[in-house]
Amino acid sequence: MATNLEIFNRNLINYAITHTPKQSLILQKKLAFELLRRVVLKTPVDTGRASGNWQLSIGSPINVEIGKVVNGQWVGPDPNQVGLTVLGRLTKPFLVIWLANNVPYIGALEGGHSKIQAPEGFLDISLKELEYIFS
Repeated sequence: MATNLEIFNRNLINYAITHTPKQSLILQKKLAFELLRRVVLKTPVDTGRASGNWQLSIGSPINVEIGKVVNGQWVGPDPNQVGLTVLGRLTKPFLVIWLANNVPYIGALEGGHSKIQAPEGFLDISLKELEYIFS
C-alpha cells in the first residue's frame, strides 16, 4: 500500500508530465511558499527566534541562523517575504527547493517540546496538510 507521501509524489510527477514547464514552475513555487507559510504560523513563539528562522533556498540548504534576539524579541526579516524573494529567482521547474531552520532546538520543538503551542509539532503536520490539499 502506498503512503500519502508516495501518492503525493506520484501526483506531482503526473502533473509535471501533463502540464507545461511554466505551469509546473508555478505549482512548485505555490507548494514551497505554502509549506513555508504554514510552518512559520505553526512554529511555537517565545522570542520569535524559531519561527523567524525558517528559510527557503534553491539548490542547497542554508546552514546559518538569521536575525537576533534583542530585549527578548527576535529581530530579523520576515521569513515569508524572504521566501517570496527566493522563489522569485526560481526560473525553471524541478530544481530542489530547501526549507531549513537552523536554531539548535528546532528538532525539540518539532518533537512536541512546546506542550501548549505545538504538542504535535508543526512541520510534519504542515506537510500532511499539503499532501491532502494538493493530492
